[in-house]
Amino acid sequence: MNPIQQDRWRAIRRRGKVYYIWKNGFILFGIPSAFFFSMLMGAIWGENLYTILLLSLIFFPLFGLYFGGSVWESNEKSFTKRRM
Repeated sequence: MNPIQQDRWRAIRRRGKVYYIWKNGFILFGIPSAFFFSMLMGAIWGENLYTILLLSLIFFPLFGLYFGGSVWESNEKSFTKRRM
């Protein structure tokens, strides 16, 4: 991490891990991915869009929570490693 990235990460850390995971994993990754995937599968396969959307709105946000947590841990590792 360069100094600019460290300053940005310090600001993000102040809001906390839970906020970061919900915002970046659930809201910014999970929800849009579910809609995009549903529209894509509906267009390609012509399946029932509502069923795909419902399942996607369950799976993708849950995966987004995992993804957000993984990114948080990776950034924390880089941040603490650089500070030492």
